[in-house]
Amino acid sequence: MIQFLKKNQKYFKLIFVIAVAFIAVTQITGLLKQVQPDKISLIFDRLNLFDIVLVIITGLISVVPMLNYDRVLNQLVGTDYPLSKLIKMSWLINTLNNIAGFGGAVSVGLRSHYYGKNVKEKLLANISKVFFFALSGLSIYGLIGFILVQLGQVDQFLSQYTIWLIGAAVYFVLVILFTRKNLGGLKKRLQAELLLTSFLEWSGVMLTFIVIGHVLDVRISVASLIVLITASSVIGILSMIPGALGSFDVMMMLGLLHLGVPREIILVWLLLYRLAYYLLPLAIALISWVMTAGRQFDARFSGIPINLSREILHKVVTFMTALTGGFLVLTATVPEAFLELRWLRQISPWNANLIAESPKIILGFLLIITSRAVKNRVSRAYIPTLIIELLTVVYIFLDDFSWYSIVLLTVLLLLTIFIKSELYREQLVLSYETIMFDSFFVIILMVLYIVVGTMSRPAYHLHHKVSEFLFFPSEKMWASGLIAIFIVAGVWMFYMHYLQGKFQRIGTALDEAVALDILTTYGGNTQSQLIFMGDKRMWVYDDRLVIQFAIRQDKVLVMGTPSGDRSCLLAALTAFIKESDRLGYRPVFYEIDKKTTLILHELGYHFIKQGEEGHVNLTDFTLTGSKNKSKRQAVNQVEKAGFRLEMIEQADLTPELFARLRAISDEWLDGRREKGFSLGYFDETYLSKAPIAIVRSDDEIVAFANIMPTYTKDFVTIDLMRHSQQAPKGVMDFLFIKLFEHFQAEGIAKFDLGMTPLANVGTARSAFVSERIANLIYQFGDSLYNFEGLRNYKKKYVTSWASRYTAYSHSSNIAFVMLALLLQDNQSIKSSGKEEIND
Repeated sequence: MIQFLKKNQKYFKLIFVIAVAFIAVTQITGLLKQVQPDKISLIFDRLNLFDIVLVIITGLISVVPMLNYDRVLNQLVGTDYPLSKLIKMSWLINTLNNIAGFGGAVSVGLRSHYYGKNVKEKLLANISKVFFFALSGLSIYGLIGFILVQLGQVDQFLSQYTIWLIGAAVYFVLVILFTRKNLGGLKKRLQAELLLTSFLEWSGVMLTFIVIGHVLDVRISVASLIVLITASSVIGILSMIPGALGSFDVMMMLGLLHLGVPREIILVWLLLYRLAYYLLPLAIALISWVMTAGRQFDARFSGIPINLSREILHKVVTFMTALTGGFLVLTATVPEAFLELRWLRQISPWNANLIAESPKIILGFLLIITSRAVKNRVSRAYIPTLIIELLTVVYIFLDDFSWYSIVLLTVLLLLTIFIKSELYREQLVLSYETIMFDSFFVIILMVLYIVVGTMSRPAYHLHHKVSEFLFFPSEKMWASGLIAIFIVAGVWMFYMHYLQGKFQRIGTALDEAVALDILTTYGGNTQSQLIFMGDKRMWVYDDRLVIQFAIRQDKVLVMGTPSGDRSCLLAALTAFIKESDRLGYRPVFYEIDKKTTLILHELGYHFIKQGEEGHVNLTDFTLTGSKNKSKRQAVNQVEKAGFRLEMIEQADLTPELFARLRAISDEWLDGRREKGFSLGYFDETYLSKAPIAIVRSDDEIVAFANIMPTYTKDFVTIDLMRHSQQAPKGVMDFLFIKLFEHFQAEGIAKFDLGMTPLANVGTARSAFVSERIANLIYQFGDSLYNFEGLRNYKKKYVTSWASRYTAYSHSSNIAFVMLALLLQDNQSIKSSGKEEIND
């Protein structure tokens, strides 16, 4: 029989633990059935901030003595860990062992991991020495409890626990006797130190329980509590259940019930004890461990995990801040809705019956504003956000204490601190979408408040049936809220001004000398000449590459492919995007080539095909052959009328010539407004930067086109092409063909006929939705803009088509990107050619 029991002792132990746990659960369940939830709620509501802080601090202090076990163990093993690392390690091991010890298996396993395999044998021997003292403190309290019972200092009911007190006291005697002969190598000083450590550890248990009882205003003597806690702890340890969960609680509940403590008070008492002494210290330990392990994991993967987690939590903080502010405002604008609509009350962390509406409205709107700044990653928003969140916490404490609200704001506050590095932008630049959304949201809330206030007037609801949850408690409360709205408006403007900071624009105004030097040194492209229009800013990378752009709200609208040294294109684009981001701007790259688009796609940009650019291969251009008969006829017809092409160089551009060209331009425009940005307009300063081709007879100039050099032999193109009503039929064909022949003779490889918008955009079934919508515009928008006719005209000359794209950041909305481009293309211009940018 003895051999059978030894062989199967682990199974008998498991059966014993399960049986004890079953009995404990049964007892607790029976007791809980008699508990009234509303009374428990009243008990928690009665607790104030000081009580909660006192319980938390007591629980944390009570865990501190256990750290000395590892200080002694560290000395015995000879590992010599730094004090900070030793504290973190010991705190984690002891708090985890408290709640899930499993007979010391967790303690031994974790210490073997932390102290290292090379000291495993030495470690196990010393663990057994050190933790032989772990229960000696409980034994001392068993002896103290036995004396208190014998002296009659406790309730008579508790005398039945004498046997458990004697059992605990005997353990202390055994420790004294055993240490004399069997703990060799453990100096008496260390033995005394470990004995004191165990006593302080169990004193912490007693102190935590006693302080919670004081907070709950329970009138039981300290002596009675010491006896009850000691006996219940002994029974809990003998049950072998991890943390004595259930067994200790049952014994405490039965004992306290006999001492006249209400069931609801006992339940709250035990719950606060488990939270303060077990769960909260363990949570702190786990957070510390996660942070340490997280830093190691993050270092292993080059910082990607922490950056990804901050990116995700940044969105969480933005959402939580805005949601919290929204609920605060809603509880002020429609206070009774949270009483009538149960689902709304369940998802809202705020109570509707607050004392004053004004602070609620102000804090709510401030949270909404600051959530926008946090979303935009503005560094100046960090401190104000923390202050607003702290003020909200203070408001909850002073007005109507709510555990749910406190937890929510605490988590939000901690997350805000964690994502500090995500707030790096130096200013807040509002986008069109932000302005529209925020304005709509704020206007709706304000209108709702005014409407509800109007409907709450007695004169109104006497003649109209209005739902009761729309009523304000009083006109005075509604009036205070209205005043708060005006205060909010002022605070809003001041706060927004603060967030915007000292307004900074990216890049510099046009520096013609710098731009020309880059173009002549490294070459440009067919859009480079547009930089001299003067309606854009410029950004230079390493004096090798220049980017031209206009600023509209938060959009930096880059016109065309960057000009200059293409070998540094990736580095330049990366630096430009980074600087734009730092200043709160989002670049949009308009009419760029395929190479630039692919680089931007690698940098996280979305793109949409804008159209196709028609190229004429000048090396193969000829008017011979039957298929070119119509072209020859067009040229001959104009030449027979006495007109010829002349190329006017920059030095020969006179005021008289410009006067005649302006007259032709005004006649061609016929009252239509000039466009800029992606197209040139008639401006003498701009036109004087390059040669101008004119069609003239001996007496009169009837057409002209300004040349747009690319500063290479690869391409050339024109910008303005205008003619008077006196120009002969076919003058445009004549002008193009003569220019082809002229630049062919100069050795230029290709002539760019310009872009055909929306050509071959969205024709594939798998194309982006935005591109397929653009294709519909192309197919059915011909009456507004002759897309098809323009492409057909160019087709008779074009030998190849090159796709052009618009690239935009993933955080931008394509509709607002197109709106910004449309507004910029159609903004008013100045004939002087000076910079005019809507910032």
